[in-house]
Amino acid sequence: MSRIVVLTFCLLVSCLCLGCEQSASGPSQKIGVVNINRILVDSEPGRAAAKYMENLQDSLREQANALQQKMLKAEQESKENDPKKEAVQKEVQVAYMQLQTKLQSEQQNINSILNDLVHRVVEKYRKENGFSIIIFSDVALSFEDKVDVTSGITAAMNKEKVEFKPLPEPEAAKPEGEKTESPAKAPEAKDQKPAPNTK
Repeated sequence: MSRIVVLTFCLLVSCLCLGCEQSASGPSQKIGVVNINRILVDSEPGRAAAKYMENLQDSLREQANALQQKMLKAEQESKENDPKKEAVQKEVQVAYMQLQTKLQSEQQNINSILNDLVHRVVEKYRKENGFSIIIFSDVALSFEDKVDVTSGITAAMNKEKVEFKPLPEPEAAKPEGEKTESPAKAPEAKDQKPAPNTK
C-alpha cells in the first residue's frame, strides 16, 4: 500500500515539473492591471461626465425648488379641500416624479457611455501594447507597480472626444380617460358620388 502512495506522489511531482518546464519554455503572458475609478476621476471624459451631471443636478434642483414654491403658494391662497389646491398638488407630484425619472435616466445614460468607452479604449490599448489580459485592480489581491497600466489607459482616454447631451424629453402623458386621436381617414365611399360613365 505504501509503495502505491509513493509511486502516485512521484507521478504527481513529475507531472508538476513537466508543466513548469513547459510554461517556462513557452511564451510568457503579458498581464496588466487597471484602476477604473482613477480613470473615471482623472481622465477628460470622466471629468466631463461628472461636470455634466453636476450641472444637471443643479438645474433639476432649481426646478424642484420652483415646484415647492408653487405648492406653498397654492396652500396659502386656497382653502381646505379646494379643488384648485388639489389640482396643484397632483401637478407638483407628477412633476417631481418626472424630475426623478430624468435624473435616473441621465445617470444611466452617462454610465453606459463611459462603460462602453472604457472597454473600447482598454481593448485597443491591450492589442496595441501586446497584453494578453488586462484586469481590474479591485479583483487583484496583489500586483507589482510595473503591471499597473492605469496611467497609459488614462492618456488613451484623454484622446477620445465625447460630448454629453441631454436625453430627448419623453412625450407628455395624456390624462386618464383621454383617448388618443386616431389618424384622419379618407371619406367613406357612401359619401362620394359615383364617377360618371365615360363609355
